[in-house]
Amino acid sequence: MMNEGGSVAGEMRANMVLQGIRHSQTYGRGKNEYAIEIDGLDLVVWSGETLGILGAKRDGINTVADIMCGSLSPSSGHIYESGQVINLSPSTEFLADESLRVNLQRVARARQVNGASLRGLIDVVVDEAHAGGVIDEIVDDIDSLTVARCQIFMALATGIRLLIIEDAESISEAFRDERVESKLHGFRRRGGSIVLLSRDVNFLARTSDRIAWFRKSEILMDAPARQIPIWYNQLTKAERSKEKAKAGQILRRIRAQFGPAAIRVVK
Repeated sequence: MMNEGGSVAGEMRANMVLQGIRHSQTYGRGKNEYAIEIDGLDLVVWSGETLGILGAKRDGINTVADIMCGSLSPSSGHIYESGQVINLSPSTEFLADESLRVNLQRVARARQVNGASLRGLIDVVVDEAHAGGVIDEIVDDIDSLTVARCQIFMALATGIRLLIIEDAESISEAFRDERVESKLHGFRRRGGSIVLLSRDVNFLARTSDRIAWFRKSEILMDAPARQIPIWYNQLTKAERSKEKAKAGQILRRIRAQFGPAAIRVVK
């Protein structure tokens, strides 16, 4: 564990560092079976930034998210974190056939909030999300933006340092909401970090400071968000057109110019 205020790469502060992570995992069955092979992954999540992780499940991004939040232990490597990590999966976080109140209680209790603190926390979250009129409605009957607001606000209200959002494009509407934008901005200003997982390069380019582009269980490119789409679109176009030579040339140029930087942990 990194002590609060621990440093990475000189004086820059990080909320999480993955160093030399190795892990193998098989998913699915039969024709749908596929393997994730992570070999020596290095990744930093800086304090105050929004990091986009671009790729699909078969590229290993969900496996990496599980390692980051502690639900999966890698075979080897080191994980340094400066505080609590929450993995918010919009598709599974709230139970659709339960009321909003029950879901908020369930999530808060899972994060060890109870008693008077639980009631007060839910009141605050509902007020901030403008969800007072639907607190006892079934989640499936509430508009998705209100549900997304409650998911995000509940996560941020429990004192975390790192918020991971899987399938982030599925709640893309929430990122255009002024209340959510203000809340996330305040969280980052206080030193919190956000990690958005998505296969939508344009969504990540709009919402992230930096993007780590995963391809076949490795980081192909780790660069400022604005630099990723042009390379991504060039490679995707070449591969879809089955232009193997051109795709290979693009891959070589990316690896030569944008390979992941080495990590040095300063204690």
